Amino acid sequence: ALRQIVRNAIAEGLIRNQPDESKDFYYPQRKFDDPNIGPSMHQVCAQLVKEVSKKHAELPGLSWALAENLKTGGLPIVLFFSHAWAEGVFEFIRNALAAWPDDCEGAYICCLSNPQNLDAYSAEWLGSTVETSPFHRILCSGTVSNFVMLANSNTPIHSRLWCVYEAHIAIEQEIGRVAICG
Repeated sequence: ALRQIVRNAIAEGLIRNQPDESKDFYYPQRKFDDPNIGPSMHQVCAQLVKEVSKKHAELPGLSWALAENLKTGGLPIVLFFSHAWAEGVFEFIRNALAAWPDDCEGAYICCLSNPQNLDAYSAEWLGSTVETSPFHRILCSGTVSNFVMLANSNTPIHSRLWCVYEAHIAIEQEIGRVAICG
């Protein structure tokens, strides 16, 4: 569903590329336009996820994932995806679905699972230390049985120190399946 929502948002001009090499998160137009790669997760989060979630009718600012699953009170998190936001959203979706275990219902994907519209993404919610971050708390919760580090064509996943740290915690917590996919 997210793939089609993003495609529609691009067609409606809600997600745009600003391919200026001098800007943070520069993104080549050829990748943005590529139907197999698409806009970066930075662009999708800033221009779609934040905009949609802050306009949620019942609970403005709610995370995308909880808003999508509000009637059920959310989904149990048994799968954790570690990824680099510089990746293209369509590549991310393709790789995530290919790695998704058949018996898994809910996954933690930070840009969709964390509320993106908190005031400056407050340190209070994110935690003031790595150990109090939502990433660490979820990996240590005892509910995650699958950890997948998603590789992509834009950024070597092992160059993202946060992703390496998440993998370290997953191994330390003896999460059942720890894999690199993509």
